[in-house]
Amino acid sequence: MPKSMKTENELHLRKGEFVLTEAKWDDNTPWKFIISKEKPDSNLCTAAFCVTSHRGTLLLIQNRKRGWEIPGGHIDEGEEIEQALIREVMEETGAVIENPQMFGYKIVLPVFPIPHRDKKGSYYPFPYSYVPYYHAEASEILDLKLAPDVIGIKFVNFNEAKSMLAPGHNHDKILEHLIKSRSIDINE
Repeated sequence: MPKSMKTENELHLRKGEFVLTEAKWDDNTPWKFIISKEKPDSNLCTAAFCVTSHRGTLLLIQNRKRGWEIPGGHIDEGEEIEQALIREVMEETGAVIENPQMFGYKIVLPVFPIPHRDKKGSYYPFPYSYVPYYHAEASEILDLKLAPDVIGIKFVNFNEAKSMLAPGHNHDKILEHLIKSRSIDINE
């Protein structure tokens, strides 16, 4: 069995952790979303995302290439995960968030090493890496010029988000878990 096809037992899940959903970005890049309050090894984290709420709505971004998604992005070298998350949410939406709460992570299990997007000649961690997910309430939305890869933001309820979110990330299943577990309070 290829390393990327790890079973739940091989993932060494801790008590209370479970696989919520799984998919593939492409043939080389399967992933599993693990519900967990335990942070994965920060040295193996490549990006972070934040389910951002504001006054009972979800804040989504429209990425120029991927469509509607949850705000987040790459962690810069030397940056702490939460710093990257706060920066990415601000750059992509203008939202000010404080005290983001981690609720899970994607474990990315590529079959072959993946070349790094920004560092020519280097690769993302292999045989696996992590993408932590947080949730936070935006205290305010500043009127800023958005990141170049973002063409818009939108405040939506849960049903609107489910119909808008780009396929491939299973963000609809992640949002549904947060609502059912009462981790976030969003209008249906």
